[in-house]
Amino acid sequence: MGEIKPQNLKAMGINPVNQPLPPQSQAATPTQPAPAQPESKEQPKSQAEPEKESQLSEEELAAAEQATVYDLLASLPGGPDRAQVEAWKQQFGEIFTAYFSEQEVYVFKPIRRMEWKNWMSEQHLTQNQLALQEHVVSQCVIWPPVRPEAIMTSKGGTVPTLFEQIMEYSNFIPTQAALTLVTKL
Repeated sequence: MGEIKPQNLKAMGINPVNQPLPPQSQAATPTQPAPAQPESKEQPKSQAEPEKESQLSEEELAAAEQATVYDLLASLPGGPDRAQVEAWKQQFGEIFTAYFSEQEVYVFKPIRRMEWKNWMSEQHLTQNQLALQEHVVSQCVIWPPVRPEAIMTSKGGTVPTLFEQIMEYSNFIPTQAALTLVTKL
């Protein structure tokens, strides 16, 4: 597959910070450069003339991105294959990936309401933000397994960033953002 770097992911249509990228026609892949554009003497198309190039639908783009993520995970040392990811989906429902670098890719599940209620009843978690972050990350990251020694030796921002991603994808969002999701009928 080649070396996994953020610029390679962008070329494959994956944004390393889990934000959707706009579709690109003839985007370069990590193993194949973008084709050179021949000089054309044709007149530019008018706006009224329909686009003749085939466009991928949103569903096709999403499927292609998902296949690329499966390939990325399987290429990592000890990484899960498609069957394992599908088993996790059956077990946990939605699952997500977080990409920090070629050495740091995580698969996580969102927090369920009962888990959150149980965690909030534990005094040491409600009074210590660092303990809460570490607990959420250790309970929600599916792969690679998160052990206490891995948390203590990780880069300083890994746990807080994973915590924020897990919270966001568990629907803990700022009030202003939540209000924009409401539509009057």
